Amino acid sequence: MLAHTSRLQRGWSQEQLAEISGRSERTIQRIENGRSASREAMKAFAATFEVDLPQLVGDP
Repeated sequence: MLAHTSRLQRGWSQEQLAEISGRSERTIQRIENGRSASREAMKAFAATFEVDLPQLVGDP
């Protein structure tokens, strides 16, 4: 998932992403470890990174 890459490119910790996106740090850890994310979480990350949802998940 590109959210992990986007987070690292910004130099954000998981804790910072959680605070900015309104999601829990545990949710971010689970997603970055390969677990699926809810559509709501993905929308929150897309908004946080100011990208479209398909762009966030790597769909063309």
